[in-house]
Amino acid sequence: MSSQTMLGIWKANFPPWVVSMLFPLWIGCIILGLDGGTPEWGPIILFLIVLIVIMAVAEFANNYGDRDEDSLYYPTNPLVTGQLDAGTARTALILENIIVGLLLLALVLVTQNYWLLITMIAGWLIGLAYVLPPFRFNASGTIRMGFGIGTSSHCLLADCCRFE
Repeated sequence: MSSQTMLGIWKANFPPWVVSMLFPLWIGCIILGLDGGTPEWGPIILFLIVLIVIMAVAEFANNYGDRDEDSLYYPTNPLVTGQLDAGTARTALILENIIVGLLLLALVLVTQNYWLLITMIAGWLIGLAYVLPPFRFNASGTIRMGFGIGTSSHCLLADCCRFE
C-alpha cells in the first residue's frame, strides 16, 4: 500500500471535527469516572479510544457513501480527488469495522458494562445506517444525524460512563 493511499485513508477518517466534537464527552466521562475516588483510567482511556474509532469509521463510511455527491459539495474528499480508489476504501472500511468490533469486545471484557456495549453498538450502527445502503438515511432525510449523536451522547453521559 502506497503512502498516498495511506494518506487518503487518514484524510477520509479524521477530519478535525471528529476529535473536536468528542471533546465534551471526554470531559464528561472523566468527571463521571472520578466519582469521588481514584478513577480506573484504563477503562476510561479504552472507552475514549473506542469512541474516537467509531466516529472515525462513521466519517469514513460517510465519505465512501457520498463519494458521488461529494464532487460538488466536498471536492477535497480523497475518493473524489483520486487519492483513494473505491475498492481500497471498501476494503479499509470493512477492516475498520472489524477493528471496532474487536475494540468493543475488549471494552466489555474490561468494564463488564453490557449497557455501555449496547449503547456503543447502537451508535455504531446508527452511524453506518445513516450513510450506507440499504438504509442511507442521509439521502432520504428521514433521520437527522443530531438525533443519533444526541441520543448516544445522553445515554453515554447519563449512565454508561460509570465503570463499576
